[in-house]
Amino acid sequence: MSLSYVVKGSKEKKAVIVPFEPPLSNYEEVRPRLLAMKLDAEEALGMVKRPKITTFEMSVDTFAMLPLIVLLIFVAYAEPKPYSTIYNIGPWLRNAVGGITVIRWICILASSIHALEAAYVFVLCRRHSTGLVVGAKWVAITFSMGYPGWARLRRLIQKARIESITKIH
Repeated sequence: MSLSYVVKGSKEKKAVIVPFEPPLSNYEEVRPRLLAMKLDAEEALGMVKRPKITTFEMSVDTFAMLPLIVLLIFVAYAEPKPYSTIYNIGPWLRNAVGGITVIRWICILASSIHALEAAYVFVLCRRHSTGLVVGAKWVAITFSMGYPGWARLRRLIQKARIESITKIH
């Protein structure tokens, strides 16, 4: 979409092209997209308050990382047992990836990534005035489960933003 404008105090006409990503497929998509862009601009300029998030909601997909976390703990701590095949899988996997040192580095890397994600969620919680208890829940679930935790919070923020757009207009 191309827009033309004139700056106050100047007679020079300027033009700007606004790309739409993803491209609009029909006319019905124009109004919601323009309203969302307007809200983004108003938030960036400090003209509109960010929507408050006052709930902590989890879904089944929040726990998508749980099997991997359990497997990592099992591989790290399982000791070989005679006459047991399930406990011998843990030490076998540990040796297959390079031993306990590699497992420790995987744990350190995963914890570091989760800590950064939790810090990002902390900033989101501050921006959207979640309060201490709700914010602590979001930070804790993100630190423990990673991406699914903060992705759920982002979806709630997006939903609240859309609701605030529809209430205004």
